[in-house]
Amino acid sequence: MSANVRSTDAILAVRAAAVNFADQVRLGLDEIETELRRLLDWIEHDRPGYWREQLRRSWDEVAQARAELNRKLMYPVADERPACVEQRKALRRAEQRQAYCEAKFQRLREWVRDLQHELDEYRGRVNSLKQLADVEAPAAVAALDRVLASLSRYASGRASAPPAAAPSEAPGPISEEPT
Repeated sequence: MSANVRSTDAILAVRAAAVNFADQVRLGLDEIETELRRLLDWIEHDRPGYWREQLRRSWDEVAQARAELNRKLMYPVADERPACVEQRKALRRAEQRQAYCEAKFQRLREWVRDLQHELDEYRGRVNSLKQLADVEAPAAVAALDRVLASLSRYASGRASAPPAAAPSEAPGPISEEPT
C-alpha cells in the first residue's frame, strides 16, 4: 500500500497557523496582563493618595466656609443679624464635596477588593487558553514536524522501514568435534 502525497503545503500552512496562533495568544495575554497590573497599581496606589488629598482639601474648605460664616455672623449690620446666604451656600457646597470625597475614599477600598476578585476570576478562566498557547500548540507543532519529517523521508524513498541489518562479522557456526 502506498500513499499519494504530492505536497506538504497544507501541513506547512497549518503548522505556520498554529505557531502564529500561539504567538498571538501569548502576546495578547501578556498585553492584557500588563494593562491589568497597571490598573491594579493605579487603583491600589495612585487613587488612595489622590482621594486622601481631595478629602484633606475638602476638610479645609469646610473649615474655611464655616469660619467665613461665623465671621459674618459676628458682625451684625445695623443691629440686625445678617442672612449670610452666600456663606451658607458655600458651607453647604463644601460639606457636600466633603461627603463626596469621603464616599469615594471609602468606595475605593471596595474597588480594590472587587478588582482583586475579578482579576483572580479572569486569571482562572484564561488559564486554559494560556495552557493551549504554552503547551498544546507547541505539542501540535512538534507532531506536525514529525509528520513532515516522515513525509519527507517517504517522498525521498526512505520510508520508515527498519534499517537493514549489518553483515555479521562473527564467524559461521562453531562446530564441536567429538574427541
